[in-house]
Amino acid sequence: MELPVAKKGQDLDIEISASDINLCQGRTSMDYGDSGDGKSTRAHSLARYYFQKSGGKKVRLVAAEDSSKNVFADLIEAGIVEAVFMTDSGSPLITMERITEGWWPLVGEYELYDKDEKIDGKTVKTQKRRQKWQSREDWEGSVSAYIFEGLTTTCEIIKDYLTATNRFPREQSDGFTEGGRTFMAASQTAYGFTQVEGIKLIKTAGMLPVERVHWSAHEAKGKDDFGKEAIRGPKLVGGAATDQVRKYVGILLHADRVKNEKGTEEIRVYVTNHPDSSNSAISWKAKVTIPPGKAQALIDLYPKGYFVPTLPNADYTNDDGLIPFFKALEKLEAEASTAASSLLNRVRQQS
Repeated sequence: MELPVAKKGQDLDIEISASDINLCQGRTSMDYGDSGDGKSTRAHSLARYYFQKSGGKKVRLVAAEDSSKNVFADLIEAGIVEAVFMTDSGSPLITMERITEGWWPLVGEYELYDKDEKIDGKTVKTQKRRQKWQSREDWEGSVSAYIFEGLTTTCEIIKDYLTATNRFPREQSDGFTEGGRTFMAASQTAYGFTQVEGIKLIKTAGMLPVERVHWSAHEAKGKDDFGKEAIRGPKLVGGAATDQVRKYVGILLHADRVKNEKGTEEIRVYVTNHPDSSNSAISWKAKVTIPPGKAQALIDLYPKGYFVPTLPNADYTNDDGLIPFFKALEKLEAEASTAASSLLNRVRQQS
């Protein structure tokens, strides 16, 4: 492909779009931790928050773990959450790519098409069906947030799919057949491909035209980009990409189950790096991206670097889970915006 070149006295022969605020609305956050540390419960709180904040715009859930069905059942039945479960997807790779690009599968809706097939040496016209998809243009403005439950499990599903479909045969020569089934071990290439794909999904989903794109993930122990220093962070598959994920999310929260000063076990959600309980020289990664003028205010809000999320009450009228954190963050962002506007006005008055 030949790239267009601007010549003297001529306009560049390529269309350049104006800045579109909708393309950067999908601010990405991630909540990661060990299994059972309440990630799904906190995601449930975010779904309720953005549904209410947006005045009733639905929230979309893409879940790779069966446990999400139980956690989100009430919101799905009420029509607050629209869900797709990837646990039994026959083509997880292309399905996840399309979803993060803005396509949405219409559950239970298919279109029929004719296909010529060879049967007993004869060409026979058969009728097939394929999934119907809703385009981004058709739903834009009606969805407030996307929640991707289970980045780690999503990557495991993709890796298993690559192995089962023998996508990298040169590295999968060792295998065996039993009971009419072929069993293969995942190749190194499959691991590497899946790690790159996981990062790609995070980056692509971040451009969805919604207010919040939220991921959950399990935790991992890996190495830094040079393979030397031990790293703690969100897990894809394996440990090689553990240090990569945090670069592509604006908010990275780490949940840790610890004993407090009273000896009672509690779940803490960290907003900044904190030491590993077994080795203080190694830190679990966490961060909150915020306008610089409000960095100190954020530290003042969470002087210990964490908060303890509460559980919802029976009728969902309290601010539970991640709701207080995101409300506080939005308040700081609004104050920063006001300060920037004041700066602009001062400069205009001086000129």
